[in-house]
Amino acid sequence: MFDMLSNYKFGYFQQAVSDAAGAAANAPDDDGVDLWADVQLPNSLLILADVGSVGTDGTLDLIIQDSPDQSTWDADFITVAQIDEAGLYLIEVYDPNRYVRVNVTVGTDAVVWSCLYMTYENQRRPVTQVGTKPTLTYGTDRVAKVAS
Repeated sequence: MFDMLSNYKFGYFQQAVSDAAGAAANAPDDDGVDLWADVQLPNSLLILADVGSVGTDGTLDLIIQDSPDQSTWDADFITVAQIDEAGLYLIEVYDPNRYVRVNVTVGTDAVVWSCLYMTYENQRRPVTQVGTKPTLTYGTDRVAKVAS
């Protein structure tokens, strides 16, 4: 069960930028994003890598890194498969440490990209039904969604 309304926050790791081949950096900087700012304690993070265009044979390598203290970084917390075409890429991160950053390397040709995030609380517990279970009756005119 997802509770998208608690501990949510939206932000950017990197706003739209065109990086040339060979560009390597931690976006937006080496300090990363403090997920606990504003008394937030999320246990999940959704990262959206928005790749607008990729030059001829261009590639984008992303590695998600986290840290409890902004000094000791998990260098390969999550390695994203190499991106070589435009599109929206969704990366789910479970139980990150307090600070998170995206390590970026661009290869061969320029790539236009941005990287956003949304924190949320992923409730990993069974849902307990309270009250009486209702009886459901479906109408007789229902048609199967898939032909048999």
